Amino acid sequence: MKLESISGCQRIESSSSTVSVFSSLKVISSRKWSCQRILTLMVVAFGTGLVFGVTLGIGNLNFDIYLSGIFNGLLDIPVVLLTYLLIEKYTRKTSLLILCLASGLFSVMIAVVAEKFKMIQITLSLATFLCGDTALNVLYVYSIEMFPTSVRNFAASLARQAATFGAVISSLLNSLGSKNPYLSYGVFGLIAFCCGFFVLILPETRGISLCDTMDEQEGKENIHS
Repeated sequence: MKLESISGCQRIESSSSTVSVFSSLKVISSRKWSCQRILTLMVVAFGTGLVFGVTLGIGNLNFDIYLSGIFNGLLDIPVVLLTYLLIEKYTRKTSLLILCLASGLFSVMIAVVAEKFKMIQITLSLATFLCGDTALNVLYVYSIEMFPTSVRNFAASLARQAATFGAVISSLLNSLGSKNPYLSYGVFGLIAFCCGFFVLILPETRGISLCDTMDEQEGKENIHS
């Protein structure tokens, strides 16, 4: 009897979690503003995640791959500090827009700079990673503040999946860009630069208290669905 009750509870928990996932998707897609907001956020996340291909393609640069890996790892420290500074002092939209445009521009410059200037290339690669990683951290905070509690976790997970998908695509482009950097770094930078402008569609959330329901979010932001 105890085993039956345990298995019954497990079935109830699994079914309720499934209903919760699809109900969140239904709630987001049922309103025009939330559907537009999550799609825009995913586009920005995809472009930001694509920039991580720069770290995967350090072997294509004429530089020591192990030393490049050490530099990229050490950059995680200033990324955390820079993220905290931007979140505390500046608006989300402006910070994310500048970081996306900067990372895209630096990535394109890697393809433009000739291989004989390897020190300039590795410096641009580190700058691209610094801006891209910081942009992704700001975006995760931004995605949490942009949706009410009822769908917040689901919206944040969609943004993270879009960024992961961008990183997966970047690994494929890196293999194509082993001989032609424009097929990797040029594509990374161009897409990230263009996706950055989608940030202008998103609302500013700095200093705004978090809401619990979609109706409360609409009332606070004066959204007309």
